[in-house]
Amino acid sequence: MLRPASPFELRRATADDLDALLALEARSVQSCWPEGAYARELALDHSELWLAFEQQTPGGPPSSRPVGFVSFWVVGPEISLLNIAVDPASRRRGLGRRLLDLAEERGRDRGGCVVFLEVRAGNEAAVTMYRRRGYLQVGIRKGYYADNGEDALVLSRELVEQAREDLLAAGPDDG
Repeated sequence: MLRPASPFELRRATADDLDALLALEARSVQSCWPEGAYARELALDHSELWLAFEQQTPGGPPSSRPVGFVSFWVVGPEISLLNIAVDPASRRRGLGRRLLDLAEERGRDRGGCVVFLEVRAGNEAAVTMYRRRGYLQVGIRKGYYADNGEDALVLSRELVEQAREDLLAAGPDDG
């Protein structure tokens, strides 16, 4: 089954994107990262930061304003998903899943085989998305979020098993 073309274009963030990234974060999340954090992320070899831009027309050029981003680390076999944010006006259109796919694919390409993340216990939309994707709760961090003392659920997913399932679903190679 073919997936319809996505209305979003993804590209790696650069230092020139920081102002737009910070504005997106302010619109999209409950608590923003400290000043300078994303600039430091861009300088780390094990860190990746990607932006999503909506195409104005199908197949056309993307807008200049990002509507989502994902930030993650790949250290040895572990992928640490740090942040996924989607502009409220662009939610419920598959962008969060697309950003998660990107982090998993890039992480796997760099040798990662297991993803870990923390998510606010009360962020039902995100928790549902992760659980539908096969993430399991492996812990809880009590009072993790400094802005309101909310707990974080620690979720994890093994990508090696997913890669095996993908191969089985693809069937034998006809080539």
